[in-house]
Amino acid sequence: MAPSASKLIGGTGAGDGTSGGPKVPGPGEKNELSTYLFKLKNTIARIGMMSRINKSTDNPSVILLKREIYDFFNYLEDCQDYYDMSITADQAKRHGDFAARLLSISDGEPPEKQRLFTAGDQSRALSLRQWIDDSVRAKRIVDEKTVNEETHDEIPKTTSVITFTDNIPRPPANHPIWGVDGIMHGLTIIGINIRFNPDYKHSRRQCKEYGHNGLKLSAVFHGAHGQSQAGIHGNITRGAYSIVISPTSDSTDIDNGDVVWYSGSGSEKHQDVEKVPDRTMGTKALVASLATGNMVRVIRAAAGKGKQMLFKYAPKVGFRYDGLYQVKLATTSVNKHGGRIEQFKIVRCEDQDQPGLDELRCIPSPGQQDAHAKIFEKW
Repeated sequence: MAPSASKLIGGTGAGDGTSGGPKVPGPGEKNELSTYLFKLKNTIARIGMMSRINKSTDNPSVILLKREIYDFFNYLEDCQDYYDMSITADQAKRHGDFAARLLSISDGEPPEKQRLFTAGDQSRALSLRQWIDDSVRAKRIVDEKTVNEETHDEIPKTTSVITFTDNIPRPPANHPIWGVDGIMHGLTIIGINIRFNPDYKHSRRQCKEYGHNGLKLSAVFHGAHGQSQAGIHGNITRGAYSIVISPTSDSTDIDNGDVVWYSGSGSEKHQDVEKVPDRTMGTKALVASLATGNMVRVIRAAAGKGKQMLFKYAPKVGFRYDGLYQVKLATTSVNKHGGRIEQFKIVRCEDQDQPGLDELRCIPSPGQQDAHAKIFEKW
């Protein structure tokens, strides 16, 4: 029997930046990233040379070189799933090298040197370049706070996951909130920042799976969603693994429960009346879901204060896993600015051995809401 969807998701987070992440491609057990990127530069240059002298894509030497490029893509996509927006310090340091290699593949060379790169190659390179650029720009530790003008107390505005591993406090295993049976199991807290508890790293599920994926409480720890700063997580060829429905005043999504009209990335502020936003990796993943029919996990986020009555299916606090949906239709619509946007009709799957939405709307329970309110009291 699949695990129940009726669990409150207590926290979100990025991938764990500790050791044990994706292995740098190469024959050795531990390959230096700088050496690998230097070799990759030569590989791309050789492909460019073969392109200029009109070698064909079925040339054995071209096939071997292209295999190295696909290993590079797979490595970065594995890093994206593992680290999310919290790439390692070494990867961030090599940002310029990563960007240069990806640019050489996507659009940074004369056409005669890019002939052997397919449109799919260039699309993957562009999406990965956008991800690594965003990851480097993102703060390693998000520490946004607002100051109460009357008391001058510092109040958490947002929480994020941090990735360093020294001196990490471990909550007691029997703690009602942070312990094994609590809503924040598998996580810990440093200051106002929530991160993965390394003691439970062995039981953390990979998010790059379709279906329920053995879900329990915490969305990212248990493999519900792999992108802490994005609404769509997936693969541009196999489809989306999961989406988050976040009810905000700017949202262009229409949530009718069993049927959701989900907007492509960048839809909220788009103002071009003729063209939809450029497709991000997330939007491309939804397009792929329509083609493959792979089921998508749907996670609903709580609405902001004063907006709960406007969003019927949103949980009162936190996040809630609401089961499996399928992308049935892709179309276009307009947002409040008159901008043309892409929308996807996503329909809840029947016979998935999960509670109905009317039952799920009772989650979080009053006890879970109380626990959520006490998250920052720690232990």
